[in-house]
Amino acid sequence: MQNRRNGFTLIELLVVIAIIAVLMALLLPAVQQARESARRSQCTNNLKQIGLALHNYHEVHNSFPPSYLTYSNAVMGFPGADSNTAPYGDTGPGWAALAILLPYMEQSNLYNSINQDVPCWDPTNARVAQTQIATYLCPSALNGTGLYDVQNGPVSAVIDPSYSGTPTTLATFACGNYAANAGQVDAWTLVGDLSGTLDPALNPPDSDGVTPIAPNGPFFRNSHTRIADVTDGLSNTVFFGERDPYMAPCTWVGVVPNAATCPTLQFVQTHVDQFCDVAAPQVNVHSGPGFLEDPPIIHPPCSDLAFVDEMYSEHAGRGGGNVLLGDGSVRFASKYTDASVWASLATIKGNEAFGGW
Repeated sequence: MQNRRNGFTLIELLVVIAIIAVLMALLLPAVQQARESARRSQCTNNLKQIGLALHNYHEVHNSFPPSYLTYSNAVMGFPGADSNTAPYGDTGPGWAALAILLPYMEQSNLYNSINQDVPCWDPTNARVAQTQIATYLCPSALNGTGLYDVQNGPVSAVIDPSYSGTPTTLATFACGNYAANAGQVDAWTLVGDLSGTLDPALNPPDSDGVTPIAPNGPFFRNSHTRIADVTDGLSNTVFFGERDPYMAPCTWVGVVPNAATCPTLQFVQTHVDQFCDVAAPQVNVHSGPGFLEDPPIIHPPCSDLAFVDEMYSEHAGRGGGNVLLGDGSVRFASKYTDASVWASLATIKGNEAFGGW
């Protein structure tokens, strides 16, 4: 009698491996989809917490917080401003809405440790400014270490060939993935007083005869928007939206004079027409039109033509992002949202009429 050995032949082993590979290929997308669904849910909850904090703040102060604070040197004497930044009004202290909301986000201890006598970028506030707050971070965002250097120029000439200097680090801030909506216009390039009212002498018509308009969204520099001001309806107005570091840096801390908001190298590789903007887009965004653009060019979240002062997210394959509406609800805004609808959602009293979205 011959002895027979039990075991797999090579062909049988290869068949088993192939079957396992097919099963994994079928299962992996479902696992990834489930994980992304959980991340998106957490992001939604984060924005809902911010919405609740905004309304609690309004209950106490009878207005929503400004997108960021800045005072003239004549008032506060904050360092860091020069003749180039003064027209933009970004002179300090710079604290952003999410920093002002800390006591309403169960972060009273962190808020109380802020040195209010100096601006947000002062070294004495470094520990606070570099604190990562989970509720201000989207789980799907590419935050890396959670910190980034606030600089006054691009990290590479590939981003902005016209920039010939060496970037200087002005501060190091913690990342944040939610930015306040200033409306349709990029309000941070306009010259106004502390109420947001434009000075006609400092804001003449452009070369096309177009007169600049005041910010028409709920949050801009030194704003104090009240619920009664949102005549379009809280449920029809975007308050906050997502910003992902894949596109450009974003923070919960504040605005540093002379800083630049520049696209990342990886973003520039697929969005070749991008360039640096001023500092405010690190905490503030708008719907468009952007710089050097004319209406009706509007950019919903994750637009293929997006600028660094607009919303961007990693959800749904960069197909859109979560937005917080004024009533505290959160919705997903697709990159294919109708431009007129998205522009209407950006304003607080545009009296626009639009259907579902």
